[in-house]
Amino acid sequence: MTDECNPSTRIKERVLVSSFLPASTGSGVETFVRLLSEALARHGREVLVIDSTQVYLPGPLRGVRPLAAWVIGRRINRMASERDVILCNGFFSWNARRRKSAVVYHGTERGRVIGTRSWMGFFRRLTVRWISATLDKRAGKGRTVIAVSGAVGDEIREYYGHDVHAVIPNAVNLGVFKPSPDKRGLRAAFGLPEDKFLVLFVGPADPRKGLEWIIRDLQPRFPKDFHLVLRTKMTRNQPNSTVIGRLSTNELVRLYNACDVLLMPSAYEGCSYVIVEALACGLPVVSSHTGAAVDMSNNNQLGKYVVNGLDAEKYLSCMERLASSADEWTETSSAARKYAEEYHSITDFERKYLQVIVELQTSQDRPRDF
Repeated sequence: MTDECNPSTRIKERVLVSSFLPASTGSGVETFVRLLSEALARHGREVLVIDSTQVYLPGPLRGVRPLAAWVIGRRINRMASERDVILCNGFFSWNARRRKSAVVYHGTERGRVIGTRSWMGFFRRLTVRWISATLDKRAGKGRTVIAVSGAVGDEIREYYGHDVHAVIPNAVNLGVFKPSPDKRGLRAAFGLPEDKFLVLFVGPADPRKGLEWIIRDLQPRFPKDFHLVLRTKMTRNQPNSTVIGRLSTNELVRLYNACDVLLMPSAYEGCSYVIVEALACGLPVVSSHTGAAVDMSNNNQLGKYVVNGLDAEKYLSCMERLASSADEWTETSSAARKYAEEYHSITDFERKYLQVIVELQTSQDRPRDF
């Protein structure tokens, strides 16, 4: 790390971060906010996070994302003089001052509506296309723009016409998310079958994530020695499957290591933490061609398991290839861990965001643009 990024050699910036939900909710953007806040605090930065629960909005209106984003921006404008740098997540605080600020795009609203239009109702589609996407584009105007994957960066340029200052992938602590050789013992601890090829899904029961498609179209084609493991909120039981509820971080690491493959047929992603965590644990990933998986498809080994479209036979063929060859599974597992070390290290993540903050703090003020 350069001297200018070393907290012991410079004045500590006061950083304000905007988000929709509190970091404790555990979803992707909020996980990013928590990890970023922890990283900045470790390096001596003062961090304040503003989310929709900290501004005045009547209960029913708190879920109206464009309105919540506007109110958060108003709150930030009142506090701008107290902060040195502002980091916005997506279009939240789209109306905040552009003075020394950056926006982190975890995806684009335009890309989201294109990727999920088959599951999105007509009025929801219109709302996202004409309101959220407009604000999303507005958020990047006059700000330093950061994308969480190369694919998201391409969307920003194509849909919004913004220059992308940096692509900084999401990251995890590779000392926590790491491979474990005790697969048999871990399976016993979770009550999972020891003699099955375990296919893991981690995520909400959201059509965008593909769980309904897995159950309806893919699982009925499973060979007899395949077993589906679902880490999700789900009340009904499925045949030949195990549903596991909420887990701590350490328990989730053990679950990744207990299974044989992660299945991620999501319709739209920016940089999925589930994929990053699985890769760090050396778990092969069979994923749809979206978000960070687009970047992953350029890897000679991992790219074989990135699938275009919801084609059940292609997903099944990928999983059967891993199940039928111990050498192929081992090679893919090793490539997964190596890829995580190269692109998703929390150390690199910290260094790159600290550099962005230093650049913002030392830059000339932009004109006041609302």
